[in-house]
Amino acid sequence: MDYSGYRDWKSWDNLFCASSSEEALFNNEFNSIIISEKDLLDIGFGSGALLDWARRKGARVQGVEVQEELLLAAEGCGITVWPSIKDIPSDSNFDVISLFDVLEHLSKDEIIELLGQCRRRLNKNGCMVIRVPNCQSHLGLSLQFADPTHISMLSGPILMKILQDSGFESVEYRAASYLVDNASFLRKVKHLIQRFLRFLYRSFFSITWGKSGLIISHNVLVFAK
Repeated sequence: MDYSGYRDWKSWDNLFCASSSEEALFNNEFNSIIISEKDLLDIGFGSGALLDWARRKGARVQGVEVQEELLLAAEGCGITVWPSIKDIPSDSNFDVISLFDVLEHLSKDEIIELLGQCRRRLNKNGCMVIRVPNCQSHLGLSLQFADPTHISMLSGPILMKILQDSGFESVEYRAASYLVDNASFLRKVKHLIQRFLRFLYRSFFSITWGKSGLIISHNVLVFAK
């Protein structure tokens, strides 16, 4: 896959500097996981927001990324990074491995191979945290088909099966948090309206079909041990 120009297309201007809204999102997504003094590997770190947040939380962080300019930027920030998980020394294991918005860029065979490698890299009682577009939801589909580098359509149940087949014994998933841009008053108002409409929509589906909030979740968050 060719990622030339991808950083500009994604508007990643402030690398390794989590915004207040990103910080709030990570605080929520990792609220059940101890980060401080833990070894964390972020695969496909992109803008580096999660690495920045985790390092400020006291984690010992490393990253994996295929884009050379992002690898160089991370090294400039004093972060140990690798072009592939296969390049990490065999005696290096991690307490937390995160894959945010990564697996949808891979084929099914590549996903299975990567998850197997991640399992072998996890310390005892370690945890993997995965976020992907929720293809059980029409809102998730809007994310899935907004990026030409997305290959695989995924969901909580699909990833649960793949992870269990890869040897993970404990797998859970839920609707992921929604990132809100706090810089604009109009966007705040728009978010409040969307939040109210999502509540009505979720209530409608819950009453009529018994579906969970995943039906209108943009992303799904998966935890595996």
